[in-house]
Amino acid sequence: MKNLNLTYVPGKGATEFHSVFHSALASANSNSIHASHFYHEEIAYTLAHGSSLACTPALVFVKSHGIAKAMNSVIASLHSGVAAPLAVFTFEDEQGSSSDHPFSSLKMLEGVGAKVFQVRAETLLTGFYEAISFSMAKKLPAFLSIGTRDLPDHASLKAFAREALKHIHSLPEFSLLPRYQALLNPLLSPRYSSPLPKIPHCPRDLPPHLSITARSYEPAIEVLKKIGYSWVTGDAGTSSLFGLPPHDLIDVCTHMGGAIPLAMGAVLGGKNRVLAVSGDFSFISTGALALGEAHQRGISFDILIFQNGLASATGGQVVPDEMLRSQMPAGIEVHLIHQDPAGLFELLKNPLQSKAQPRVVIYSVKQ
Repeated sequence: MKNLNLTYVPGKGATEFHSVFHSALASANSNSIHASHFYHEEIAYTLAHGSSLACTPALVFVKSHGIAKAMNSVIASLHSGVAAPLAVFTFEDEQGSSSDHPFSSLKMLEGVGAKVFQVRAETLLTGFYEAISFSMAKKLPAFLSIGTRDLPDHASLKAFAREALKHIHSLPEFSLLPRYQALLNPLLSPRYSSPLPKIPHCPRDLPPHLSITARSYEPAIEVLKKIGYSWVTGDAGTSSLFGLPPHDLIDVCTHMGGAIPLAMGAVLGGKNRVLAVSGDFSFISTGALALGEAHQRGISFDILIFQNGLASATGGQVVPDEMLRSQMPAGIEVHLIHQDPAGLFELLKNPLQSKAQPRVVIYSVKQ
């Protein structure tokens, strides 16, 4: 049976749909069961996107208010695309009957160019088929919008889940996106308005302010290449530039703070020996939230956080040491290495023995 990732944040509609889909997977003896809820929609969405980039289909169930919280990741996914289908159910609460205030995400999603299929209980399955077909054909996420007052009854929802899963499992195998397509960073962003004459070289072609930082990272990057990870995710910071030639280390990078949830999705999608590469500013922005979720679920992969004490990609703002340390969840073992490539290799050369938690390394290049 084909792997499938399910993510959700509790809310009217999202809870009911996830519960039924989870039960349907369990009854089919599928190993694609991820029952625990998420606490933040941006993490849930990015994990699902990470899964789809690693060729495993994913479904997301969130309220309209929640997709608003995830819009940073949504916009990134519309630029980077997907390899396997990504279908996102948004449950609209226009009357505010089960939320703090009324809100529909429809105009917001359409405003950023997302494809939204408006469905009702009686058109749910047809809309789902159309959404999956769109996601496969266009290599983009598809959104299904349904009002919280128009949810199917339990029996109808169970029937829908059975047919939806049957459809997912009948799909062909998926191929990775072309190299660099899902590698978002300031040097590649112009390609969305005009093709680049060539892919930039890192660090030779970097602007001076990025080149200085990148050269301080380069010895550690060489170590990571030597270890030979099967899948490496990055943040929209300086470290993601090592997805460029000649290093070609980072496979996917979508938005600031996205490295860890992208890696989580890849691991749950079946990738082995996964590494997330982040910077101190990027990690604090969103990565710390994802690390807590990964630790709670016992998702096993390596995380390397470059510490230079500055937000190099966004103007050189200071990142205090104590701010970085304070973001680490209780129970996570953190290894601190200071400009020691040999020590980094010794620490990471062997795959993780424990499947209980991520392995976190802070690699400091501070003078």
